[in-house]
Amino acid sequence: MEPSYEMIAELFGLGNQATAQTDIDLDDRDDDSTTRGINRLHAGRFEQAIEEFKKAVEDTGGSVEAILNLGDAYAVTDDLPQAVAQFRKALATHRQHSEAHLGLGEAYRREGMGSLALEELKLAVTADPTNAYLHYRLAEAYSSLRRPKAALEVMQSAIMLRPDEAFYHAWTADILIELGRFEEAVESLRAAVELSPGDDHLYVRTAIAFWGAGRPLDAVKAARLASDLDPDRAVLFGLTSRLLSAQGDTEGADLLKEQMARMDAYELDLLNRWLRDARISD
Repeated sequence: MEPSYEMIAELFGLGNQATAQTDIDLDDRDDDSTTRGINRLHAGRFEQAIEEFKKAVEDTGGSVEAILNLGDAYAVTDDLPQAVAQFRKALATHRQHSEAHLGLGEAYRREGMGSLALEELKLAVTADPTNAYLHYRLAEAYSSLRRPKAALEVMQSAIMLRPDEAFYHAWTADILIELGRFEEAVESLRAAVELSPGDDHLYVRTAIAFWGAGRPLDAVKAARLASDLDPDRAVLFGLTSRLLSAQGDTEGADLLKEQMARMDAYELDLLNRWLRDARISD
């Protein structure tokens, strides 16, 4: 059941991917090297894709797009030194190329070089300041370095550029929850839910934000909406039960014992993480 507008207003006061990949038609003799490389990359034939992208670099006389494609292909295969070499080659002739800086930033992040990743992502934003995704990736880098306030500041720019992106509002809410700024998190989640009303995860996060903001009844409402959206997920009933129990409604919590019993170890761990986010102790 997808929540109606009235339910949302009341709450806030207002196929098999692997098969699909291998089924791609690779009879592409009339295509250029770039297209063949992309087709093989999507089909999971990474080494073949690299060879095609190498040929594309030769065919185009070393165009920056071809070099970046080759760098991305190396990154997919976890050959990060080769990926870094290609991204640097692209920057040697196009020093303000945002995708090259982004590629380098991701490679450095995966190598555990957080500070270098941050610097490259800053350069990516400088090169293309109206690209909201780059702002998000910079915010993500700040968050991974345990700098949530800096991440939050950068995300404001991403949201200004793409106010219709539900994920950006939800991600911002997660940072606000981490900082204990629950009322602000509620507002971010309000925006996210209005843009994506059928996402049960958003109602989970809303329940957490409401609880932290001292609004337990609204928290339970949000948790119930999450379980209405996906009644097969036992963990959603577990969240509702624990919220009821935490506010002293043991009778209501007991009514959900049967659904809670279906939780596996992964779901139990997930539930405990949600409760920690809400500052609910065992």
